[in-house]
Amino acid sequence: MDSDKKTNLEIAPKTLDPVSYFEQDGDFVVAFKKTEKLASAVYIVTNLLSDNEPMKWTLRKKVSEFLSFSLSYKDVSDSAKNSFVYSAKSFVLEIVSLLEVSMRGGLISTMNFGILKQEFNNLISIYSSSESHDSKGNIISENFFDVVRPNTPSESRYIGSTPTSLSVQNRVPEYTQKSVNNPQIKDKEDEKKSLRQTTILALLRRKKELTIKDIASVIKDCSEKTVQRELNTFIANGVLKRSGVRRWSKYSLNN
Repeated sequence: MDSDKKTNLEIAPKTLDPVSYFEQDGDFVVAFKKTEKLASAVYIVTNLLSDNEPMKWTLRKKVSEFLSFSLSYKDVSDSAKNSFVYSAKSFVLEIVSLLEVSMRGGLISTMNFGILKQEFNNLISIYSSSESHDSKGNIISENFFDVVRPNTPSESRYIGSTPTSLSVQNRVPEYTQKSVNNPQIKDKEDEKKSLRQTTILALLRRKKELTIKDIASVIKDCSEKTVQRELNTFIANGVLKRSGVRRWSKYSLNN
């Protein structure tokens, strides 16, 4: 019996983070772990999108490629560092651009886009500078993933799915000067705006062509005028097209 216990102890696998193999190269470990966390964050955000949404897979593929590319940082010589940083910036520019398109199309929230954009910019600073750690020595804050996850049940429910109704109790007043002075209120309004935009796109994917009244009958927590503003924003960005005039106008996806 004792012999069996001893054998079990000897063959028990050790818990070891593979990146610890390179613990002597502190700059690489910090940069790679931050890249890994950002790739995970993009996966979390895009997990809310429908599997039929091409942007979901485009973003995931691109951050996965960037993560693989970042592994080469450990082998970069001083003379080749500028070339590596240039390539890293190109990756980040493309990823952030795709995230911005997703945000403008109502696929991800304004807040999540802002957080990811800032963190990707911080990552480039790490690759560009020998100062890799923040003032506390952390890679990124421990609550980073708490922030980028959906903040309300309603957002989690409707992003990437077809909504049926929205609670009137969730109504948020129109943008006011008070909101400017209170970032928390502004964040909530940004989330509501993102939810409205996502709802509109989801409805149009299902019904193909809708009027303002059709959309307002589903989004019950805002006026027809607010719906019209959202539609005009989509038209200005080339996401939607309009046919007909005035109250007979119909809106559809600009495929």
